[in-house]
Amino acid sequence: MICDYCKFEEQELNALNLPCGYLVCCRHLEDQDQFFRCFVCRDHMIEKQACLDMAKNRKKLDQREFLQDKDFIFESCDKIDSLKKDLNRFVRDHLSKVIHQLDIQRELLKNNFNKLVDDYHNSLVKEIKDFETYFVCTMEPKVQEFNTAQIRIYLDNQQQNFKSKNEFISNLKKNKIDKLISKIKKFENIKFIPSLKEAKFDMAELFGIVNSKELAEELKLCSIQLENKNPPPFSARFNLKCQFGLNTFLELSTGELVSSCLWDPSNFLTVKTACSQIAEFPGHRSKFIFMFLADDDVIVTISEDYPVNLI
Repeated sequence: MICDYCKFEEQELNALNLPCGYLVCCRHLEDQDQFFRCFVCRDHMIEKQACLDMAKNRKKLDQREFLQDKDFIFESCDKIDSLKKDLNRFVRDHLSKVIHQLDIQRELLKNNFNKLVDDYHNSLVKEIKDFETYFVCTMEPKVQEFNTAQIRIYLDNQQQNFKSKNEFISNLKKNKIDKLISKIKKFENIKFIPSLKEAKFDMAELFGIVNSKELAEELKLCSIQLENKNPPPFSARFNLKCQFGLNTFLELSTGELVSSCLWDPSNFLTVKTACSQIAEFPGHRSKFIFMFLADDDVIVTISEDYPVNLI
């Protein structure tokens, strides 16, 4: 069908009627304000929603919506079918890409950090070299003006009495040697003072994070209610191997199953078999390594850092 506005040939499903009878592309209507002057005949005003709700237009729009939703559902079904065939591969491939991004970030940070260390090291070396130049230029004349040979001859001269020699030494020390030796000793005090502070970084802020824990919260099965009147056996409804962190679990008198959580082994995972609910609760600061059931449903747990809890 030919659009009366742009003269473009359009499929019938994508062509809508105006109140004045003209046929236009659907996109021309979608681009208009809620109230607008007819852009074909220019003789009347049109209420956009009322025009879309006209019988012929509404039928086409409903069909367009159905076809779009149908395509989405079919695409989703295709994806789900592929997951049925090999879910592990899908998960592994995607997480491998995430790990690759982590590896790249690690190398970038290491290179940047190494550059920072190298730059600072070079600045200290430059500081030492600059001081070397300054010290040599300053001290060279003062060192060279000392006639050490003449001093030795005078002090070894047997004809001079000790009083005059002592006065000579005193004057020499006071006016020249003490000052020069003092500067040399100060120079010898130059040294490297390594920092004893432990480097502290907020690695999450510096490196970045992986949002798996947040997504694990969103993906918790405790929010999913099974509505089957005749639910399948428990083993068919839950894959315990994919949920529990320990190889064993405890069964309370209420029928609840308790173990550690696979994605956070320091937390409890409880399963209510009657209503098909899974919930996670905080436990230790470190991973569970052992738990057993005592009287009155008291759970005794031991974690990697060896605290014992009674719950």
